[in-house]
Amino acid sequence: MGSNYLYRKDLTFSVSETIIHVSDHFNQGAQYSPDSRGREFIISFMENEANHGSNWQYVDLFISTASVTNVSVNVTAPRLSVGKINEKLNVTFGKVEHLKLGYNVINEGSNRSSKGLHITATDEIIVFSMNKQDTSTDGYLAFPIDVLGKTHYAVCYSFDRNKVFTSNMVVVGVKDNTKLSIKLSSHHKINIRFEGKTYRYGEWINLTLNAYDTLQLETIGDLTGSLIQGSNPIAVFTGNKKTNLYLSGGRGDRGRDHLVEQIPPIVTWGKHFATVPFPERSDGYVLRFVTSEGNTRISISGCVTKTFILNTGTFRQENIPDSSCFLTISSSKPILIAQFSKSSDGKILSDPSMFIVPPIEQYATDYIISSPPATHSAFSNYFMVIIKASEKDGLIVDGKNIQSVRASFKSIHGTELVGGYVYVGKDTKAHSIKHKSPTSVFGAVAYGGAHYESYSFPVGLRLAPINQVCKSSRMKLADGLDNDCDELIDEEICNGKDDDGDLNIDEDCAASGIQYRPDNRGTEFIISFIENDGNKGSNWKFVDLFIGTASVNNVFVNVSAPRLPDAKLKENFHISFGKVEHLKLDYIVINEGSKRSSKGILITATDEIIVFSINRQSTSTDGFLAFPTDVLGNTHYAVCYSYDRNKVFTSNLVVVGTEDNTKLTIQLSRNHKVKITFEGRTYIHDEWINITLNAYETLQLETHGDLTGSLIQADKPIAVLTGNKKTDIHVDGGKNGFDHLVEQIPPTLTWGKHFVTFPFPGRSDGYLLRFVTSEDHTSISIAGCVTETFILYKRAFRQENIPHSSCFLTINSSKPILVAQFSKSSDGKILSDPSMFIVPPIEQYAADYVISSPPATNTPFINYFMIIIKAAEKDGLIVDGKNIQSVRASFESIHGTDLVGGYVYVGNDTAPHTIKHKSSTSVFGAVAYGGAYYESYSFPLGLRLAPINQVCKTSRMTVADGLDNDCDGLIDEEICNGKDPKFTTSAVQTSISVQQGSSGTVVSHLVKTFPSASTNKTTRNRKPKAASSKTTTSQTPTNSNRRSAIAISPTALAVTSTANTPSLVSTNKPTLTIQKPIAASGKTTTTLASSKGHHHSAISPITMMNHHTVSRPTQGAANKYSHGKQLLSGSAETGNGRTIWVLPRWLKILEAMMLAAICCIILGFSLCLCKNIFGMAGRRNRDDDEEKIFTVWQKKRRPLPLQRKN
Repeated sequence: MGSNYLYRKDLTFSVSETIIHVSDHFNQGAQYSPDSRGREFIISFMENEANHGSNWQYVDLFISTASVTNVSVNVTAPRLSVGKINEKLNVTFGKVEHLKLGYNVINEGSNRSSKGLHITATDEIIVFSMNKQDTSTDGYLAFPIDVLGKTHYAVCYSFDRNKVFTSNMVVVGVKDNTKLSIKLSSHHKINIRFEGKTYRYGEWINLTLNAYDTLQLETIGDLTGSLIQGSNPIAVFTGNKKTNLYLSGGRGDRGRDHLVEQIPPIVTWGKHFATVPFPERSDGYVLRFVTSEGNTRISISGCVTKTFILNTGTFRQENIPDSSCFLTISSSKPILIAQFSKSSDGKILSDPSMFIVPPIEQYATDYIISSPPATHSAFSNYFMVIIKASEKDGLIVDGKNIQSVRASFKSIHGTELVGGYVYVGKDTKAHSIKHKSPTSVFGAVAYGGAHYESYSFPVGLRLAPINQVCKSSRMKLADGLDNDCDELIDEEICNGKDDDGDLNIDEDCAASGIQYRPDNRGTEFIISFIENDGNKGSNWKFVDLFIGTASVNNVFVNVSAPRLPDAKLKENFHISFGKVEHLKLDYIVINEGSKRSSKGILITATDEIIVFSINRQSTSTDGFLAFPTDVLGNTHYAVCYSYDRNKVFTSNLVVVGTEDNTKLTIQLSRNHKVKITFEGRTYIHDEWINITLNAYETLQLETHGDLTGSLIQADKPIAVLTGNKKTDIHVDGGKNGFDHLVEQIPPTLTWGKHFVTFPFPGRSDGYLLRFVTSEDHTSISIAGCVTETFILYKRAFRQENIPHSSCFLTINSSKPILVAQFSKSSDGKILSDPSMFIVPPIEQYAADYVISSPPATNTPFINYFMIIIKAAEKDGLIVDGKNIQSVRASFESIHGTDLVGGYVYVGNDTAPHTIKHKSSTSVFGAVAYGGAYYESYSFPLGLRLAPINQVCKTSRMTVADGLDNDCDGLIDEEICNGKDPKFTTSAVQTSISVQQGSSGTVVSHLVKTFPSASTNKTTRNRKPKAASSKTTTSQTPTNSNRRSAIAISPTALAVTSTANTPSLVSTNKPTLTIQKPIAASGKTTTTLASSKGHHHSAISPITMMNHHTVSRPTQGAANKYSHGKQLLSGSAETGNGRTIWVLPRWLKILEAMMLAAICCIILGFSLCLCKNIFGMAGRRNRDDDEEKIFTVWQKKRRPLPLQRKN
């Protein structure tokens, strides 16, 4: 597994030493790997001669993308003198844009022109062209400018008896003032008249091209082997205006066709190849071999076995008469191979075509193409494929397994390969072929045959610069490069294992070993539904299930109720990005009463999907976002809504088993009205319910009391949903508005400490909050239009009424908590009723979301995205492929923070919607909300569900794994670009949070943060602003270059700030602050901060680096402080209840000198030790956030050429 060589033998290795270090990255810094996909192309078109003199008046350009975003494309001809081209279009995954360009873009004769086309895109696209006239067609796959080179060799086709057909080449300038030199091949018939001069074989043509300038040369002689060199990168196309190709007595003189290919630069050539014969042809094929170096030995194995030597700039032609012949080819030096189909033999009407055979070294793992139209009858289209026999069954064609499509494969004798064809029909649709494994590569060529015409070209290929002296490079995930110089590209999965058997681990990775990061997307879900009480007894007979995907693959989904045969639920379907499948499930799947049932719903998929549900009856609606089984936990707490006067409405909880023999324990809440009769026994508040659940079994409990704070524990993962069958929320005089409430509850391991609330749009009655804790002595602080601090204990909750409808609040807690937000009942003005959602912790914000707006029971919902994001990053939001500035959105600053909150209006349709950020490290919170006539819904659009609420252990980084690998409280906060953002703008900023412990001591912990570029200047002797005397939860300064999450180091015991600055406010002011004791608790909170090594503290910086305990300052200790101040000859400033201690200058200098001496000694010792042990000096971490992994990098000998197995 993991080898990109499909056939490799006798590899031996020599050992050399290096360091590979991996860390906490979100995506690769090298955004695009070198291949046939790109964002900028410069191309042109070779002359084509029609049959019978009938001209086709246009050429075809096909543009597609593998990106899941909406890609904007611009096609122009900047220097075209006749006819302007300025086409603007959008392409999305699964669709191909077809442009018909006027024939004025075609080059003619041996001339210099300005017929270069410029194609740009906002994301990677795939470009191929068809140049067709009546029964004269061929096409080519275009290469982006980032993989173009300076040196090329031409390949085309000609024959000795040729007196009519020309071989052609076109060169396109990419940059101005490009010096172009062409050495014509040695074929004796070459005679080119260009700009008043005649050039013969072996002669040089020298000229200068500017960007978009084109040069076409044509001759009756054979241009194969001509050398084409530029001082800057150039695009080169070679082939034939038209030719016939008849060998072995066929009737090929009647079959003529246009031939063209874009030629890869020699730095991308390979040494190992496999050929596939053309499908439905009976006349074999022709190969041409071109070399760039002398004494190149080439060996052919298969139905033809031959070895020969070629010299620089020469070529050799081989006729392969057997139409079923697969060949393997190996060479001692890199070569270029072209494969040709022959002219019609009277039986098969398809005519010549030509393609460049992809080297095995440049095979890829996925391809996208569109079948082109023919001039008369439709093409029969095929993928011609080479792959390892052991990996063939992993191929996926248009979302279907290879076993379920029309395909034929044959073993290639003496190798571990198979070759064959996949038939993709006669349509002109987009098609894809990929492998399930990101390290399983294969070759693919598109071929189509029709009435007297055909085409062929690679479906795609890598274009890595493998034909040059290899230099080992830092690995970036899926960078398309040979990082470890073993002639393999992206051959491993980052999983801590040696996948390719070279004694190295994760040295050149194609993908993360953790296939999916912990969030709300997954491949398996087990869910159920809480009972819903319809208005006036009118029941809706179904519940809605919505399933979408962010995957670019065609995803197969299965929905079933394994232990509920009466439901007759077995749905199978395919979904793709941009579409949401809406299922209506029979109401029999709803749980009823306090009872045990078997109403679990199982949803499985071949790739990650997003699942949410809407449980609606007449004017009684709410929904929930479902969590996949890989993020479910064992411990949960219920949250719902109830009030003291309630005598009608029930609060409910549903638990679903995911594994057999699950021991379930529920401790009911402390609410005195809780009374549940279950299986013949009555349970009241604080009592325990113990049962065993099997997979897909469900337990629903309901009571008129309030279940909020009920503890739900199991020995195996469970799914937990809580809410209300129906309820009203009539605080501040609300009127008769009732609605169903439900949310899936995240396990306690995923709870956070930092939150921002989302006021409901279009509401005038404010909202409610409920806070639930899982640990004692949890201090919670609210800041904003309401400012309050309180302490909660385990299984307790607190409700806060927020009367202001436009109020954004920041919430911070000393320990992880669960926060639920509720909209209120109708007040007679706003008809939308209660809804409930779990407020996502800032630590679990994500960077992109996909959702579909649900239908209402009466009037349509008015749908919004409710957003929290950093103000500096707001303009990077993209909604449904559009920049945030071009959609209906409203944002406002959240006082005292660097955040903004607001709404994005997404209409009253039921279409799928997306919202994402341009930067993969810019995260934001998003909640879906919709209001309609007496009903509403709300739930998070998505969220990460990383296990952040536990003791953090450093772990090996795999890209975008959704984990805090380096235990800094941040998830996937870096881009793999070889840089450490901590050291790019300023030194580390360190803060110490000190809070009085229960034992009477003050415990302090180190918290490291990193100031932004705008705040990296140290401010000396500046008085800090007055602090509030109120106790609030503080936050550590953050770096604007890092991800937006407000996350705190797991080593921090207490994180505090003033009530006036409750959120992400970065500061560089070095201060020691002692706040006044709080009357309620008697606590004293001290905060010490320093930056850039300027330590303003009576505590030694050496002591600061350790967990330590110091005596608690009390009023009786004032004399000690006074004595200490006199002894140090320092000074003190007081004001607003705070004392600022400033150390004397001589002590600061002495302290700095001591630190410098100690650092020098340690550094010198470390350098010596590293040099002796590793043979090299250590270097600063990059891309790891305090995390290094040392391995031995063993250099391997290059593999031997392909050869037969014994």
